[in-house]
Amino acid sequence: MRRFAVVGVWVVALASVATWGQEKGHPSGILGKKLCVADIANSSTKPVFTDELKEKTVGELQKLKVNAENSYSATMLGDHLDMSGRNLKVMERAHCDYMLLGEVALGKWSNRRDAKEGEAKPAPEQVVWDYALFKKGGQKAIVEGTVVAAEGKPLTESFVAAASEVAGKVADPVLKKK
Repeated sequence: MRRFAVVGVWVVALASVATWGQEKGHPSGILGKKLCVADIANSSTKPVFTDELKEKTVGELQKLKVNAENSYSATMLGDHLDMSGRNLKVMERAHCDYMLLGEVALGKWSNRRDAKEGEAKPAPEQVVWDYALFKKGGQKAIVEGTVVAAEGKPLTESFVAAASEVAGKVADPVLKKK
């Protein structure tokens, strides 16, 4: 019996030495620049499961080999998507290189309400999902976009279906090697 205990201690010790010093990545095993995805705000007064939307977006980013994480951060409501002091703190603590913010809003409050002439502008009562990607140390979004809810579909279903499109647009600058 004592021999098994000694062997067990050696196995644990060897396993510890074998894994010591290995680079720790995302739990999904993806290494690289880290993208933290903040909770998606909902100012539309319409029922949208924003947690489901956030989880789907993280999953789609990970499918694209982005080191994306469902972070403990929230998008603050305001005139436009902007980094808050708390977002910056989360980026620092979680060692994020990028932060993705999002808000479900009515078209009249959308980031796109100020679209330039010739650019698509949502109707005032349309429900949209605005998103913006920020790089560490920057206060200006490097990617911004708006998804308009599909007609005749439940809002959550409509936006979850668009998560892969959003992930594709956001993944490009994160995956670029510099």
